[in-house]
Amino acid sequence: MEEEWEEFEYGPRSDYGELRVTMSRVGQISLGAKAMKDLGDPTAAMLLYKQKERMIGLRPVHPRHPKAIPLRSNFRDSYRLLRANRFCKHYGIEIERTLMFNTPVIEDGLLMLDLKAVTYIGRKR
Repeated sequence: MEEEWEEFEYGPRSDYGELRVTMSRVGQISLGAKAMKDLGDPTAAMLLYKQKERMIGLRPVHPRHPKAIPLRSNFRDSYRLLRANRFCKHYGIEIERTLMFNTPVIEDGLLMLDLKAVTYIGRKR
């Protein structure tokens, strides 16, 4: 029995072409370069939550806003990190391993992340 072979597309991967947002098991949200650019390269953001839909919202705000959470650089300047562990604890969001949001959308300056549409990319503990 003969199977059809599929060719694997290999080449440089760029985060500039797609919205890439991940969340680690400790509640750290990583925003890719395109997400940051489309949000206007903010230095701080506010987190929102829709409990019924299990949707996280991230809205850029001034760093002095009372609910502002700083967006920090990592070793690569192409993406930013937002610490959301207190947010996750407050809303009972449990992440067992790093996940990638499948359908991140930005509308009216709000990044929407659906916790029901994720792919686990980290190792399970």
